[in-house]
Amino acid sequence: MELGQLSHITGIARSLIRDHKITTPFLIINEERVEQALLLFEKHLPDVELFYAIKANPALNLIQYFVDKGLSLDVASAGEIETAVTLGVPGSKLFLSTPIKTIETIDAMFRHEIAYCAVDTAEEIDRILAFRQERDYSHAPKIFVRIRIESKNVEVDLNTKFGCPLGEAINVVERAVNLGFELGGISFHVGTQCTNADNYFLGIESAMLVAKEALRRFNVHLPAINIGGGFCDPVTAADAGINLADFYANIGTACKEATDAGFKVYAEPGRCLVSAAGSLVTSVIGTNIRNEHRWVYLDDGIYGCYSIKSYEKHKFEFHCVNPVHKARSVLPVDIKGTWTVAGPTCDSLDVIAEAVELPINITHGDLLLTPNMGAYSISTACNFNGFNSPRCYIAQGKLKGGKVHASIRTSNFGQGSQIAANS
Repeated sequence: MELGQLSHITGIARSLIRDHKITTPFLIINEERVEQALLLFEKHLPDVELFYAIKANPALNLIQYFVDKGLSLDVASAGEIETAVTLGVPGSKLFLSTPIKTIETIDAMFRHEIAYCAVDTAEEIDRILAFRQERDYSHAPKIFVRIRIESKNVEVDLNTKFGCPLGEAINVVERAVNLGFELGGISFHVGTQCTNADNYFLGIESAMLVAKEALRRFNVHLPAINIGGGFCDPVTAADAGINLADFYANIGTACKEATDAGFKVYAEPGRCLVSAAGSLVTSVIGTNIRNEHRWVYLDDGIYGCYSIKSYEKHKFEFHCVNPVHKARSVLPVDIKGTWTVAGPTCDSLDVIAEAVELPINITHGDLLLTPNMGAYSISTACNFNGFNSPRCYIAQGKLKGGKVHASIRTSNFGQGSQIAANS
């Protein structure tokens, strides 16, 4: 994180603790950084309808924020559907993107009249029809056939689990047509942390091929292409040596090919909108020297927001936030030692990072901030060992009297006002 950004977000953290009496651990979503991420889509993909993938961070105030900004939502389960509906989001603004669905998810899809759903097998269409007939639902979602593409330069290739080969896609289209469903279009997902815009070109070209064949064989028009998510976050882009603006511009060129051909284009960004905007603030709950190695223990660990360690490549940074009121300790930034950073649970696996450079006199009550924690942190946290998951706050910071003062967005849907938070 750049020095200026770090100074601003640590100022926001101090204000939340000092002015709003918020206790650690908590996650800050810096509203300015989210707006910067949205501007990339607005500038380079102006005709693409965005569905925020709430799995990236399902904090209620964050979902509300994106809906207030005009985004629709990407959901994948009955639970996510119910969350969206509870907040007042209509089914017409939801895209059910998981191709293989539980019975509870199918039921929620019909009850709340979800606009679009993805499938990648003919059998899934049979299941949906059978359930609809059994429960006598009148609503039917528009079907998107999810195709498989060959992705390069992605951290996790989602095509290994979902998506039908192009040769089978037309058969899935045929089943949907024969069973009386309306076709919404073709969808694909390049994979997570994609740094290769060519993947989107390939996906769009493949989708248009399927659409062309469906029109030729069945006289059925597939009006839209959903390019999914996978857009890399700023840290991954920097590590790969790519310019984010150029990356989005290239994807925008691919999308323009589709819109020029008459297709609507949808996208499902999640991580790229919130990852770099999120910073975790924790407290030191103790220190120790074990076998001549320094250990520092925090009030959040790998069963909380640091759970991202278990399944992704993620290098954690730790920055001192003190002082807030009166410094608990004077942290000399020029005198550091090597520490092992651990979480609060009794599990010995709860070790966050090793060989971390921190002040040698760090002590109980000192505060640490870890940036780039906005995505897949709170969403995968649990209450193991009785420790509650951190709260999430959407904050803005303004400099007044030499100090940063933070305001935080409410969790009252549709209000867009300030203060209060969400868990």
